[in-house]
Amino acid sequence: MSAWDAPATLASAEESPIVSGLLEEIELVGPHLRVKGTISLGMFHRLSDRVNHSRGYIHVRDAQLMRRNGDPTNLLVEELMINQDEITFIGQQLAGGTGAGVGESFGGGTIAREARRYVFFTAGHTISGDVQVYGESDLASFVEATEPRFVPLIGARARSLADRRVISHYELLLLNRTQTTAVAEASRSHRQERTDRIVAVRSSCSVVARPARVAPAPWISWSAWRCTCPRHGRTLRRCSQRP
Repeated sequence: MSAWDAPATLASAEESPIVSGLLEEIELVGPHLRVKGTISLGMFHRLSDRVNHSRGYIHVRDAQLMRRNGDPTNLLVEELMINQDEITFIGQQLAGGTGAGVGESFGGGTIAREARRYVFFTAGHTISGDVQVYGESDLASFVEATEPRFVPLIGARARSLADRRVISHYELLLLNRTQTTAVAEASRSHRQERTDRIVAVRSSCSVVARPARVAPAPWISWSAWRCTCPRHGRTLRRCSQRP
């Protein structure tokens, strides 16, 4: 039995209808399905543990079928069993009472973890989020790992490849690693450099902008001037710079 396998008693107990436990609102997204409903944690305390210890199908209650863009439909079912192989990710826009569901350590160990930003590519989505990994692990070891099957992501953002206007944000997202086609680690230095460049461009536009013409009369408001940025050729209204 591996470290991620649940004991036989727990596995049978959480599947029993007698043991309900806490209910968490979730959203399941797959290549051909998007459903919103609730899932019982059973004897587990975290959604990530509940999902990774499940085998076969995920039991969803009060399931509501959703359209590709996330809009709900009128199709409601009391219970729905969903094959794990057809699930790309399970998301929570707001994590429930158990929090984000990611532990700081595993098995009582003292090895520190750190949050790293990864970008995942699936057949239908581009997903980015923070993953708790061990400090000495690299991208190759992370990708080649097989457990846990559903990787917890914090502060995740999912963009549909079929319609790039459809973007969803989740406080917690459990990504099925078997559905990923490519993985990349986001470069912090690249993001910071791009942010600094955008700030510099905006600052230059607000400083060097000059009025395109002189106000014909003193009673004309300065906010009515039309100013053109000589560097970027943009026309700005309500410029605060005087000649």
